[in-house]
Amino acid sequence: MKLIRSTTPLLKQFRPTAITLAVCALMTASVTTHSGTSYDVVGNASYNKLGDLTIYQPSTESNKPTLTLMLDKSGSMEGDYSFIRDLTFEEVRVYRASEFRGCNEYGCYYDYYYYFNRNDVPSNLNKDRWIDKYTVKDLKGKDNQLCVMRDSDISNINSTASTYNPIRISSDGISLEYCTIGTEKIYDRMSKLKLALIELLAFPNLNEDIIMGVGAFGYANRGDSIRQGRIMVAAKPLDAAQKQRIRNFLKSDDLKPSGGTPMATAFTEAGAYMLGNSTLGGYSSNSYSGMMSTDDSDIVSGRGNNKSYIAPPTQECGAKGVYLLTDGSPNNMNNETALGRMMGTALNTSALSCPSFNGLLQGESSVGRWQCMGEFAKELRTKGNVKTAMVGFGADFNTVDNPDNYTAKEITISKFTDSTGAPYKYNKKYYDCSAISTDNPDARNACNIGMESGIYDGVGGYGQGGFYFAKDTKDIVGSVLSVIEDLKADLPSTPAGTITVPADPLSSLGVKPYAYLPMLEPKVGSDAAIWPGNLKKYNVKQATLFG
Repeated sequence: MKLIRSTTPLLKQFRPTAITLAVCALMTASVTTHSGTSYDVVGNASYNKLGDLTIYQPSTESNKPTLTLMLDKSGSMEGDYSFIRDLTFEEVRVYRASEFRGCNEYGCYYDYYYYFNRNDVPSNLNKDRWIDKYTVKDLKGKDNQLCVMRDSDISNINSTASTYNPIRISSDGISLEYCTIGTEKIYDRMSKLKLALIELLAFPNLNEDIIMGVGAFGYANRGDSIRQGRIMVAAKPLDAAQKQRIRNFLKSDDLKPSGGTPMATAFTEAGAYMLGNSTLGGYSSNSYSGMMSTDDSDIVSGRGNNKSYIAPPTQECGAKGVYLLTDGSPNNMNNETALGRMMGTALNTSALSCPSFNGLLQGESSVGRWQCMGEFAKELRTKGNVKTAMVGFGADFNTVDNPDNYTAKEITISKFTDSTGAPYKYNKKYYDCSAISTDNPDARNACNIGMESGIYDGVGGYGQGGFYFAKDTKDIVGSVLSVIEDLKADLPSTPAGTITVPADPLSSLGVKPYAYLPMLEPKVGSDAAIWPGNLKKYNVKQATLFG
């Protein structure tokens, strides 16, 4: 019997493409360095045993994460609203003093001042009498007067203090407000947020390895209702110049608390910016588009219907995220059709359809659009590879901070150090959003949009960037560092082996017309014992792989 051989050797039949060669080179490098041995100048050997966590480290040059902070600047961030909710607001016996202003035919007039202690009344005022008022006990403002006061208790979501008398200071040109209880300074919500950003920018290791931009929401267009979110500082590597741009934003009136909470449009703006698309779909309907109100050439390009965002300089392997901080119920989005169009252009798809129910509840406001935000978060993650972290700030989210609703894990972020020089430690909490009462739908929805899925049944699956509860500056700092650390540890799926072509003894070529390539998604920053992956199958045609 005569042995008939294939007319063309296998090695010549299978011509690997450039990407195949690159993959093989990577895998070969990983194998050959696994048992690395080195010698010092006198010949002593040292061994470097490499495991999976070392092999699957990304390149520091191409793994810079990109994060856009979208911050709430609504009126509830100011002290006349936040102090009476974040602290115990109750009826208290206080002392009233007066100052004579003059008389006319209708009577005499006085200005009144209120103190916790009779001895705090200055000598230029007339001591009057004790009186009952609603306030935060022992919370003093300027000149030892009551910081916040009302004649009655809080009656609705829009109630503010009729008297607000904070101590105002400037920190390197950034305005802050606080009141005191004893020697302790109690800052309002906006000041806590500013102080957190000041502290973050002071970290030496928060540097060019991170690309960061900043936006805010609670803006009006040309006197219209407050319906916009806007990108205010273009995302760039955090060098000294970028840090100063963010500080300049903190100094400006652009972050002065006012108006409502148009979170749905703000989230859409942040997503469109990260993808380099537009929010034109929300322009013709009551000017919802913050992009159309932006002229910064670092943020937008084009004019009119050709206007769009300039995407941040995202690295090839760098993860992307949106950090969405809010202190209350989303509102001010009364046109769902316009929002759907706006989200569609942000994703560069057709108009987004907002489901009537997708696991998220109707919020306190009927025009908050949680269901739309949930769908947008999923689309942004699955199609744009952008995660969303949600931060609930202030008393409206106290309900989530019940130990029955979360499990906690202390994480050490070695790259950053605290005020003592020790590695920064943060108590990361993983929330069971389903345990939050349906009587608090906004807190429950915010939790679900951010929380990672797979930890609790029926929780998360939307933004997947994490949910954080923040009540002070330290919580905000920790949440931002945690999100950055998670993004840096988030590696894309990568080839994890060599391409294999099955043998076929019945074929004249000796191989089958397809090939396999194993893929692995390294979860370097997680506690997962098993990393997800799959096996890719490709057709082989004329020495080329086809998916």
